[in-house]
Amino acid sequence: MTKKGVLKRAEKIISGYKRIFETWFDETLTWKLKNKAWEYERAIAGKFLLVTTSDLDPTKAMEKYKELKDVERAFHELKNMLNLRPVYHSTDKGVRGHVFVCILALLLRRLMEKKAEKLFEEIFEELERLKVNVIDHRGEEIFQRNEISPCQDEIFDLLEVEKPPKILVSPS
Repeated sequence: MTKKGVLKRAEKIISGYKRIFETWFDETLTWKLKNKAWEYERAIAGKFLLVTTSDLDPTKAMEKYKELKDVERAFHELKNMLNLRPVYHSTDKGVRGHVFVCILALLLRRLMEKKAEKLFEEIFEELERLKVNVIDHRGEEIFQRNEISPCQDEIFDLLEVEKPPKILVSPS
């Protein structure tokens, strides 16, 4: 990267801190700390003001506010990971059904995370390793799953879900 490119990039990064630093760009980058602004930022660091019209006691109001990130994450998952959009249904009933199934999936996902004390992605990745092999035994197909790992066993126990049988019944 050229010197000019480096200065331009530095200027872009530092521009977010204009309230704390004075900067000059010519052939070099020159900066000066704004002491009053710095002291103010240090004094309020990690503190914020929460205003509410709710009758909740302050501790409960703070807890509810902090839960907001969980709600925002849930909506993000609904829109992205659970493919809430696009909704290709021609009736309101179809759209409502689609959204209901997505919310149900999100609820199931959250319950699994809570019970297993793991992220859903970790649970899914581990359980996805379970496979079924089709064995031809004298012209008859037998469906046999692979061994359950200790981690998978623990997940089934934590979720209070019955482990799949070693030999599965033929679909015929």
